[in-house]
Amino acid sequence: MTSISTDQNKILMDLERLVMNSDLFLNLGAPPIPTRFVRLLDLLLTACEVPEERKKTFIQAAACLHMALTTHEQIPLQTIENEGLHRVRQLTVLAGDFYSSLFYQQLAMAGEIDGIVSLSQATSRTNERKMKMYCGEESVSPSIRKIESVEILTAIADFFLVEHRIGKEWMIVLLPLLLLDEQGEHTGWQDRFHDAVSQAEKIWRQSHFPVWLRRELEQWIEQERRNL
Repeated sequence: MTSISTDQNKILMDLERLVMNSDLFLNLGAPPIPTRFVRLLDLLLTACEVPEERKKTFIQAAACLHMALTTHEQIPLQTIENEGLHRVRQLTVLAGDFYSSLFYQQLAMAGEIDGIVSLSQATSRTNERKMKMYCGEESVSPSIRKIESVEILTAIADFFLVEHRIGKEWMIVLLPLLLLDEQGEHTGWQDRFHDAVSQAEKIWRQSHFPVWLRRELEQWIEQERRNL
């Protein structure tokens, strides 16, 4: 536990240094680093026994992609007359583009071209789904962030064949932690969260499930429960 927590803290610190831009910070505040998402990715790639340096590359790239999607989602669509707010909107667009460029940069510098293809396809699926929601073809999800997280996690899980390590039910195991992005956004959230935890427990208590990962998830969920 200590080793994994220490590694996660270092990854988050390195990510913060990577995405920090003084102009954006002064005008928009601290970058929207997805801490839970990074932690989920770390557990997923550790379970797949991905080498440390490669794991760090994919976590940083995927986090930057997640930040780009989240930031672009915050851009107001209505006409803005106020000059100050118009400037903020322009900077928000540039911030999303900046995080997106870091996603490509991290994987390209490591020669992970197949990784770029895989995560770019996840981005396309995410944007297609959001367009259908905004055009009324699908019901609007209570949490856009969860859609983005699921698509990126699924792409990485497929890329590293996670089902051979954890099992085909890996998404059910992670669902309670993904649902935390929806906290307070709609009624009945706590019931959904507790039901998801019950389903996850049935899987991680099976003999084939990695013991260390079960302990990590149990401790994490217990911590989140105390914070509810």
